[in-house]
Amino acid sequence: MSSTSKRCKPRGACGPVAAATDWLPPAVIGQERLRQQLTDWSEPGGNRVLLLTGPAGSGRKTILTQLAWRLLCQADENRGSQHGPCGRCMACRYLKEGVHPDFRLLSPQEGEKTLPIDRLRRELVNDLFLRPQLGRNKVYILEADYLSESAQNAILKSLEEAPPYAYIFLTATRPDQVLPTILSRLEVYRMSPYADSALYDIIRLHGIETESRPARLAVLLAAGNPGEAIRLAGCDWLDEIIDTGSWLWQLLQQPGHAVLLTDGYNKVAALRDSAASSQQQERLNALLTLYDLRLQLSLDLLYENQSGQLAGAGRQTEAAIWLRELLPSAVLPLAAAEQALEALRSFNQALARNGNFEISCCRTLLRLQQALSTAGMAGSSSRGGPCR
Repeated sequence: MSSTSKRCKPRGACGPVAAATDWLPPAVIGQERLRQQLTDWSEPGGNRVLLLTGPAGSGRKTILTQLAWRLLCQADENRGSQHGPCGRCMACRYLKEGVHPDFRLLSPQEGEKTLPIDRLRRELVNDLFLRPQLGRNKVYILEADYLSESAQNAILKSLEEAPPYAYIFLTATRPDQVLPTILSRLEVYRMSPYADSALYDIIRLHGIETESRPARLAVLLAAGNPGEAIRLAGCDWLDEIIDTGSWLWQLLQQPGHAVLLTDGYNKVAALRDSAASSQQQERLNALLTLYDLRLQLSLDLLYENQSGQLAGAGRQTEAAIWLRELLPSAVLPLAAAEQALEALRSFNQALARNGNFEISCCRTLLRLQQALSTAGMAGSSSRGGPCR
């Protein structure tokens, strides 16, 4: 397969868990506190506008869409606010078909970089005071990242004077880009980082085999972001990262520069050269992140041994256990772990500056070997126990 054909895409279709409610958004997993907050917020008599912040791919629109469907479900009007949408009433059928007249998802259309003001006026400002056609509520979801300053000013009055049947939800990756006059008119909620266990559950709902090596690496690299985990799990180059990373990690723990600066360098260069130019940086970053996460686990262990306190719940997660098995090592001294992390940071900075790749890579390999091989020999001779 040529390098230009290697792309990232979701693997498989939704499994049987998702198929039962395939007209609904994927289940919101790992955000129980936020979900309860939003349920309490949507009770009668409260504020009707909110902003939900979080990184791209964190599930902001998913959780707001679920809340919108619960508010619009006609059966829910008689069952109480704690129940989810029934999936059978006319409102739910229209939502499934994407034609509900009281639901608006306002985001840029193809070719648009921002939400046009005339569209905002037509689909929000002017539509807001028309009473619901099907039930008791209307719901609008706007992506604030695509609202210009003038567009934000154009909806100020709508946010402040929204009628009691209208709910207006905004999403944003950076709340500091939202005007203070907007923030003062709504409640602000934040997505929490997802635990590894929640990411495994989410990608499983998308038909991805969580026992596979690419899925495990995708969870680690995603850093608590479900959208990123799903995207990465569909990348066909993750196996190459795993194989290269595991082989090189073992080599770095052995003394001797000759093989490291020939075969070791060639492995890293091949990882870069096998990718299209747009993917080279991402692949190298994936390898550096893999090593960075492994070294952070070593620092957690050192802190735990020295302080007698648990260094962080992340060290015992399924993904972390797999990482320690993939990259085994003796217990690193603090100075060695810090030296190795600094080598990774320096290499990453050199890549960002488009420095000489060969010189930067070889220098980084030598610095990593100096830290890891010395620690490995000391650990094996003094402990004789299992690698950490």
